[in-house]
Amino acid sequence: MEVFELVDLCGCLLELLATSGVITDLIAWARSRPNRVARKKAKMAGETPPDPDGWTTAWQVLTPMAVTLVILVILKWTRVIG
Repeated sequence: MEVFELVDLCGCLLELLATSGVITDLIAWARSRPNRVARKKAKMAGETPPDPDGWTTAWQVLTPMAVTLVILVILKWTRVIG
């Protein structure tokens, strides 16, 4: 396997990882909406907000990761890296 093929393979894996990260983040965002709305309403009413559910936590973790991966893909496409 040549070095160029290995670099090309890493680029494809980066794009696949970024795409799957964005899709997973969008799913977590959609599924966490009821919990986010309930937390917002409770805060506005001065009540104790409910604990974040698993989808809310997943959304909070996946969003920065997905943004970072998309930035890396854009830098790769513009040939700033690799």
